Amino acid sequence: MEICVTTGEGMGGRSIVCPVCGSSGLYYAGGGYLGKLYQCKNCGYVGAFVVEADEELVRAIKECPVPHKEPYKLRTIVKIILACIFIIIFAFLL
Repeated sequence: MEICVTTGEGMGGRSIVCPVCGSSGLYYAGGGYLGKLYQCKNCGYVGAFVVEADEELVRAIKECPVPHKEPYKLRTIVKIILACIFIIIFAFLL
């Protein structure tokens, strides 16, 4: 079951939008004691951080979106795996 969370009463014409793309198509993805998780239908963002914005701020977010992170290169992944193996071997030798 998806619950749309675009605008609420008493927000003064502001809406809750995605911090990445500025879309108001946010839905609750989950929640509990630690807070709520939202998911954006437009860009796929999942997180607890959302922006309460008026029309001007939404326009600014859409004009200057947050750049997506570059994926790890294979060399970086190999370095991480080798470091983990080294730590495991070193721990067994002690």
